[in-house]
Amino acid sequence: MAEQEDGHLDIDAVLKIANLARIGITPEQAVAFSTQISSILVHFKQLAEAAIPDGTNTVGAFGGEDLLRDDVVNRTMTRDEFLSLVPKTHGAFVVVPAVMQQSEH
Repeated sequence: MAEQEDGHLDIDAVLKIANLARIGITPEQAVAFSTQISSILVHFKQLAEAAIPDGTNTVGAFGGEDLLRDDVVNRTMTRDEFLSLVPKTHGAFVVVPAVMQQSEH
């Protein structure tokens, strides 16, 4: 990315990023995003330069302990039990409303 001498992100770089992300933006939006992204990058640089004393927990708010529960296998429903809970079926299938209309082309 092209940064100007003051660390500000170049507008051409913002337009390139938008193009890579397949996002159409106007030149005016590129100017605004240039300022916003530059501000974010400054904060990242400050975080990268922060002095962190040895032994400081940087893993998360709860330390390195595992907060996930054990994976326990429970009884599952049979297909018939599941289908009995569904409003509309067609044989062994669940019928759901269409979310897209077919075009006439």
